[in-house]
Amino acid sequence: MSESWNLTQSQSQFASSGSFQSTSEMHGRADTTGESWTTGTGESRGTGQTVGNATSQGVVESSGWSRSTSRVVTTMNSETNTTGEAHTRSQGFGRGYGETDAYGQTRSSIGAQTAGAGLTYGLAPAINLNRTWQVEDDVAERLTEILRGFEGLLNTATHSGGFVTSAYLLTDSERAAVAAASLVPEAFYGEGAPTPVLTAEPPEAEREAVMEAARAFVPFKARTNDPHDPFDGWLFWRYASLLPADKVAAYVAPSLLQEGTLKVIAPIPDGMGFYPKMPGEVVLGHQYSPNTADLTNAPVRLDKPRLMHTMFAGDTGWGKSVAAVRMAYEIAYRWNMRVVVLDFGFAWRSLLNAPGLEGRVDIRQLRPDGVRPLRWNPLQIGTYINPETQLKAFADIFGSVAQLGQKQQQHRLLDAVRRVYLSVGVMVDDPLVRADPQYGRVSAEEAARLGLVEGTPLGDLSADDRQRVAVERSKRVGLGDLYEEIEREYDSLNPRDQVGRGVLEGILWRLKSLVRGAPAAQFQPGADAIPVEDLGRPNGVVVLEGGKFLDNFAKAWLLGWAGWLIYSDMVARREKQINRGEADLFMVFEEANIIFTGLEGGGDATEGRSAPTVGEQYSNMFRDSRKYGAYFGVVTQSPSLIPQGIISVLQQPGGGLSENPQRQGHRAFGDCEKRKGLRGRTLAAVSGG
Repeated sequence: MSESWNLTQSQSQFASSGSFQSTSEMHGRADTTGESWTTGTGESRGTGQTVGNATSQGVVESSGWSRSTSRVVTTMNSETNTTGEAHTRSQGFGRGYGETDAYGQTRSSIGAQTAGAGLTYGLAPAINLNRTWQVEDDVAERLTEILRGFEGLLNTATHSGGFVTSAYLLTDSERAAVAAASLVPEAFYGEGAPTPVLTAEPPEAEREAVMEAARAFVPFKARTNDPHDPFDGWLFWRYASLLPADKVAAYVAPSLLQEGTLKVIAPIPDGMGFYPKMPGEVVLGHQYSPNTADLTNAPVRLDKPRLMHTMFAGDTGWGKSVAAVRMAYEIAYRWNMRVVVLDFGFAWRSLLNAPGLEGRVDIRQLRPDGVRPLRWNPLQIGTYINPETQLKAFADIFGSVAQLGQKQQQHRLLDAVRRVYLSVGVMVDDPLVRADPQYGRVSAEEAARLGLVEGTPLGDLSADDRQRVAVERSKRVGLGDLYEEIEREYDSLNPRDQVGRGVLEGILWRLKSLVRGAPAAQFQPGADAIPVEDLGRPNGVVVLEGGKFLDNFAKAWLLGWAGWLIYSDMVARREKQINRGEADLFMVFEEANIIFTGLEGGGDATEGRSAPTVGEQYSNMFRDSRKYGAYFGVVTQSPSLIPQGIISVLQQPGGGLSENPQRQGHRAFGDCEKRKGLRGRTLAAVSGG
């Protein structure tokens, strides 16, 4: 039996300085055991006799046994730790420069065991760490790129031709020179230019010589004389550069900068360009330069064929009302048009002192304490407006401003107004009135006032005479009669009818401010009431002021209702060809979103109304007005609240929001001189060339 084992441990360290250190340990052991057995037996017998002959006989017998056992076990464990560190640094001069730091560490462990059966296994883990640094010369690379650019310039000049070119910029002031120096790098650039274009101001000693060269239209021949110039002045001089043919054209062509043509900034939106020669007699303001954002002397003009509906949109204090006042003044003064302004406050009083409008401006207040209160009966039928048409429009406009529910409240209001009119025979074409013994014929009072024959049946009268009778009878009823009629209906309802009572309560609540106190006397019926549709005729300027002492609903409804009556009367006159020479109409809606869509919080809660809607009458007005010679101005702080039906009319060809200035419209920034020397800027969709 034999057994041996060996243990070896080695450690070494190597340094780049050349020293070597090693440590080794070895332990060995061997045990051997052996055993042997041998057994043998031998026997020999012999007889010898010699008789003439010889006979020999022998027998040999041998026996043996042997046994051997051997076992060898060898175990070896080996571990090696090696640590190495090297520092290398090199430096070279010429086309390249490199620096490298390297650090390495290696550790290895090996174990092995061998058995007599022939089985061998081993384990060898390893860890390797490396770090590398590389430094590049960015300046050299950029210089290479510039030289490559010059190489491309030379190749282009070789194939297409090149010119050593001087570009002179002549200015009349130091400020202009500074502006030119900053504009040139923005105006002339490109991917093929090796270096950006810069301006260089000649020193005092060379200025006269440079000017002489500029007057002669020749380059100023002064080479750089730079010993470090690798091109020896062939690519550039002090005030000249080598340029291919296409870039020479770009330098010498724009000898004059024209507003709106040289796009050195973002593209100008359609309709917002610079138009110094706009046609038209009406001047709305002055244009801002889209290139420099400076106010210019170029006027924003408006010609009559391009007049259209106009929106003035802007925050408080930005001059939208001032811009609208300027437009209304110019229209009334230059084109002799009739102007009606529905003003929530009192921003239009400046027209009283407008030159050229002396005796044509009339300002009326919708409040009884005003300087010139408007004595007006809102239920009085318009001079040329059919009673049925006015009845439906009254319910529609009152309902839209008050945000009454269409299923219940507006229908109840319509029925109540009809009953009021029927009570005095205003509905002259209604069968109930025709059959009435009292109102079915012309009364003595009506005959005396209108020059008709007493007792004539309504059916025998002409349409114009029946209209006159309807107007005369409507002077007997007013908003107070309507309020009392709705109150009677409210009292007649069953107390359990909460829906019906709630519907009528909403209408009464809106009417209450107009039938109580001083407004009740101002808007009551009577022969002294002024037909609102006659204000400003034939070519005057009338301003209806709401003031700040009326609630918003009263102002919005009275202004909107007056505007509808004035417009509808003009349309009826045009259709019947009455007063053919009457001037066209320009009507301005201040706080237009309130007039068109009404107040928040109104409406019948039982109907679940979620959003205000524009009255049908306003949509018809904006859609059909231009063919009757009527134009509208919309002034608002919240253009998003203007109903989409009206916005769509403004955006159509011929509307004030047209994007194509060559077709119908022109958007312009105009300047508006305000009080105290403040200047406002308002984006107004106005017509122009």
